[in-house]
This record gives sequence, structure tokens and C-alpha cells, in this order.
Amino acid sequence: MQPSARSFVIRSLVAIFALASLVRESVAQGVEIGFEERFALATDRAEALAELIPGTRDYYFYHCLYRQQRGEYDEVDRLLATWIERYGRTARVNEIENRQALLRSGQDPDATYDFLRNRLGLRFDAQQHVRG
Repeated sequence: MQPSARSFVIRSLVAIFALASLVRESVAQGVEIGFEERFALATDRAEALAELIPGTRDYYFYHCLYRQQRGEYDEVDRLLATWIERYGRTARVNEIENRQALLRSGQDPDATYDFLRNRLGLRFDAQQHVRG
């Protein structure tokens, strides 16, 4: 192989390895985190909530979650009513309602038990079968 051809091959290989290392490094950086991660990791979650578009499903879900974390259960009830009116009952609505019932169990355990009984379809009317 001639010296000019050899240097061309060497330069090409160096360029390929450099490009490969850049690609590998960019993959190692990973993808940008989504809103869930930003919300969970935020030091100020209220600031993270400002990213959400008012009136969207995510807006209602994360605002309810935030209010629950702050103990503002009456505000969650208000948000839930608007959310259900706008979008109907969804899995996320059920999740927030379940959390709401459990978080309030210390204040009103009977209401929590009634909610869980109804939500889970529990019945406690079994009777012992006696022969004869």
C-alpha cells in the first residue's frame, strides 16, 4: 500500500472511531426526562406544574396529586368535580379518588370504609351453613 493511501486509511479509521465514540456518548446521555420525572424530582413542584396546559387531563391529575401532597383535600374535591364533568370517569380519576379516601381515613375512617366497600364491591353478608 502506498504511503498516501495508508495515511488516507488511517485518517478514515480515526474519523470513524471518533464518530463512533460521539454516537456512543450521545446514547449514554439518554433521552430527556418527561414531565413525570420533572414533577417527582422538582424541589418546587408548583413551578413544575406551571408547564402544564390548564384544562388538560395531565393538568387535573398533577394538580390533584400536588394538592393531596399538601393536605388540601377540599381543593382536590373541587378539582375532581371539574375534571369528571369535563372528561368523565377515567383510571386516573379513580386513582385520585382512591388516594383521597385513604388520605382522609384518619379524619373519617367510616367514610373511608364505606368508600372502599362500594368501590371494591365488598359484601359482608355471608352466613354459616348449618346442616339439618
